[in-house]
Amino acid sequence: MKPVLMVILPLVVIIALGAFCQNILQNDADKMSLQLEKLETNVEHKNWEKAESHVKQIDRAWKPIRFTWQILIDHAEVDRIDESLIRTKKCISLKEQSDSLVEISVLRQMFLHLPEKEKPYIENIF
Repeated sequence: MKPVLMVILPLVVIIALGAFCQNILQNDADKMSLQLEKLETNVEHKNWEKAESHVKQIDRAWKPIRFTWQILIDHAEVDRIDESLIRTKKCISLKEQSDSLVEISVLRQMFLHLPEKEKPYIENIF
């Protein structure tokens, strides 16, 4: 009985931790996606003051999420999000509507794609 427990218990712990981490990634991605959607609306309506304020809020919200994600996923993915966020802030400060909308879309795609990419599908393992 002991050998079975020595195999099953670590397996259950690993699966539970994986599900917990996946839940964290998905919740954070959904939260950031909603914020980016609001930012996109401000940019579409050319509310530049609100957009600048909102992008600063997004940057502040990203800091703790960034710390968590660096523990859970590849650092290169986090760096790409950082770079895109910097480009978004700059485009908004320059009041470039089309460039801002493109960068916001790229950011949203990155946030929504990363949790999917990290899910334990057979395709992701091999």
